[in-house]
Amino acid sequence: MDNHNQKKQDFLSDIGTVITNELLQLIDVMGKQFSYEDKVHNDSQYRKSNYLFSPSFYKDAKEYSLSETDAIYIYEHGSKTKEDILVYKFNGYELGIKWFTDSTSGLPMIDEIWKKNL
Repeated sequence: MDNHNQKKQDFLSDIGTVITNELLQLIDVMGKQFSYEDKVHNDSQYRKSNYLFSPSFYKDAKEYSLSETDAIYIYEHGSKTKEDILVYKFNGYELGIKWFTDSTSGLPMIDEIWKKNL
């Protein structure tokens, strides 16, 4: 093989090595992303399993376009205004829940949710 062909072969080999390394890094990042999304999904399912929601909650949630996740956020981060009411103030509006402890399971039962413009 002459010098020109050898340089060409070395160049192609180097490019192949670079591309392979980049692909391996991309695969590694993608794998971490998928495992993170699985963890977030599993954590979310776990958190939801620690709360109960009444039929009236679902009626209110539909009316205000809110979710179980919103209610859990209010429960965990809201301010108590009454013994059974928690609210969380955002810029221009307030979300609130009314809850009680379920006598059978001992879990929080979220009974109402609302959104109020401030």
